[in-house]
Amino acid sequence: MRFRRAKAILAYWREGRLCFDNYLTRVSVAADQTTLQILNFFDRWRRPDELCALFPECTPASVRHAVQQLAAHTLLVGEGTPQAKQDAHVAKVWSRWLPEGSFHFATKDAQYINPEWGLDYLKSILPKTPQPAFFKTYRNVAHVDLPPCELPDSEFLRVLMTRRTQREFSSKRLPLAVLSQLLALTWGVTGYRATPLFGNLPLKTSPSGGARTRERFTWWPCAWKDWSRVCTTIIPCTIGWKQSAKAQCRAERFAIAPARSTRKMRPLSSS
Repeated sequence: MRFRRAKAILAYWREGRLCFDNYLTRVSVAADQTTLQILNFFDRWRRPDELCALFPECTPASVRHAVQQLAAHTLLVGEGTPQAKQDAHVAKVWSRWLPEGSFHFATKDAQYINPEWGLDYLKSILPKTPQPAFFKTYRNVAHVDLPPCELPDSEFLRVLMTRRTQREFSSKRLPLAVLSQLLALTWGVTGYRATPLFGNLPLKTSPSGGARTRERFTWWPCAWKDWSRVCTTIIPCTIGWKQSAKAQCRAERFAIAPARSTRKMRPLSSS
């Protein structure tokens, strides 16, 4: 099989170590200069045996093993694999927003605090320095006193002033009526706007680029059910289904270097 360097890779230094991060797979590894040479070599589809000429001091078996390790850590993708297709698709579709757009993928589906962590443990991992002030002040600058606010009594302002973000998780089954209400108030069509150029455009409760944004809604049910008939009547976009959860972020220390005594390319042990 031929391999190519994944396009969704960012390189940086952290605490003096060279690190590589695949923002699609959430895999971060620390590596050495040899890894950088290998990744640079696989800038196009190539076979592992072609890499042997770059490292004549290493055995072919150890070179192939190093390539397999990089593929296992998603720094290399195999030709024709689903990972390679997804990597190329994102690089093409997001070409105008990369590499800055990698922040979108790297921050999706953030993990919440483990509910089993107690208050004592949470306090133990807090920084030992004093907490910063809630309000920042500046010295030797002019200050302007603003008049008190007199807010009108309106339903919108009451909703705005009482808005809070609260997260609560439950293992109970979600009733279909509740799901229907949630989807109707977030992704459901609330009306249409007539335009001379595009005709009737669907409107919803959240901004959508002037009703021109093509969006994809994906829902991961805990138990597989045929909800497609319900959802497609509510949501004005394509429905995507997946039965399994997304891959979690993995951080591993990883390095490849030729061993002087055995003349093999091998991973270094993590510390």
